[in-house]
Amino acid sequence: MSGGGEGSQAASEEGDKSGMSASVFNLAKNILGAGMLSLPNGVAAFSDSRKAIVPASLIIAALGAVSAYTFVLIGRSCAETNAESYEQSWARTVGQKSAWVPAGACVATCFAGCLAFTIIIGDSFSALAKTFGAPALVAKRSNIIMAVSATVLLPLSLLKNLKSLGFTSMLGTSGLVYTAVMMAIRFFDGSYAAGGKFHALLPAAGAPVFDAKGTNPICFLVLVSMLSTAYEAHFNAPLFYRELKDNTVPRYSKMVSISFLASVATMTAVTAFGFMTFGGASSGYILNNYATTDRLATVARVAVASSLVFSYPLCFVGLRDGIREMSGAKPGETRNRTRWTVGLLAGVTAASLKLTDLGFVNSFGGALIGSGIVYVFPALMFLKPLMRKFKDKAVAAAAAAGQKREMSLNAGIVAVGVAMGVLGCVISVLETFTNVLGI
Repeated sequence: MSGGGEGSQAASEEGDKSGMSASVFNLAKNILGAGMLSLPNGVAAFSDSRKAIVPASLIIAALGAVSAYTFVLIGRSCAETNAESYEQSWARTVGQKSAWVPAGACVATCFAGCLAFTIIIGDSFSALAKTFGAPALVAKRSNIIMAVSATVLLPLSLLKNLKSLGFTSMLGTSGLVYTAVMMAIRFFDGSYAAGGKFHALLPAAGAPVFDAKGTNPICFLVLVSMLSTAYEAHFNAPLFYRELKDNTVPRYSKMVSISFLASVATMTAVTAFGFMTFGGASSGYILNNYATTDRLATVARVAVASSLVFSYPLCFVGLRDGIREMSGAKPGETRNRTRWTVGLLAGVTAASLKLTDLGFVNSFGGALIGSGIVYVFPALMFLKPLMRKFKDKAVAAAAAAGQKREMSLNAGIVAVGVAMGVLGCVISVLETFTNVLGI
């Protein structure tokens, strides 16, 4: 009886797992988010030359490959340690004493996500209000953010069960696919080029600009930092490994490779269409560049903003529960839940009223948090167990050359990831708030 029950349970669990195609789609969907809509601005940060799209495309592909590799590293760690979460994988490889590091990074990621969502919601609904002729007071960005936060985001964030919001994942993906197609159409039909039907409707600051300011190579780090945000799906790597049917490491690696390849292609296309349409004027949220009278862009704004309104609580829960648990609350504890919700939502809303540039939020957040989550932490999870093992000189001497090369590779990823994080933060601040860099 016991053996039969265990067999049935195993069969049931296996039946609940995802096949290769479903896993590829779900991971690509998890990677591709609103963060990619700031990438054209990342190119504009270092150049307004059309030729800049070439090195930009190369760095999108290169960092996509590194991000895919570190995503695989987490799956390998889970396979070796039976870890079921990012934090658990860290605790079993790097050490329990420092488990607060990934936990804190998770909370910071959720805060940055909520902030980015609120900025997009404010920008999108403000543009929509202008499209439909709303009074200036109603269309004012700050008023819209406060109204939506109080009347929509707060009630949704107070929901005790978020399963009803599961549809937003597909809604968000559909909205982003439509947006990418819209951007391609507007690039090829020349509507925003000089003489195009929408060109004269753009404010001077939003009109396409090419070959006016030249290139500043150091600001390339703004795009690099944004990509850390764009590729940041690594907290869910253990989930994808665990839920993949027949989850051998080679099979998992294949799934990850296909998903990231599709994501790289999509991000490259969105970056190219946006930057090649608006050049140096590309906004931190590229949809802000499109005319409020552009019907295709209006539909894109509705699709993206609507999906983010309903996705917001899913991100906010990670922020609220993460902070509560770090402050001593037990998982699932409901005491003071409403106070935490109101207080944190008010904090995010206040921050979004001051920080209006989505590009800065994504570049600074990517440098400060994303570099760790995507590059540094997975490499450390790989290195730490081997470093402990190689303290035995005999074991170190017997190690395969390939293993030693991979250790060197990951040591390099840690070093470069830390450097990218520090320099990215500095450059993002200087590029956004000062003229020190001459742009």
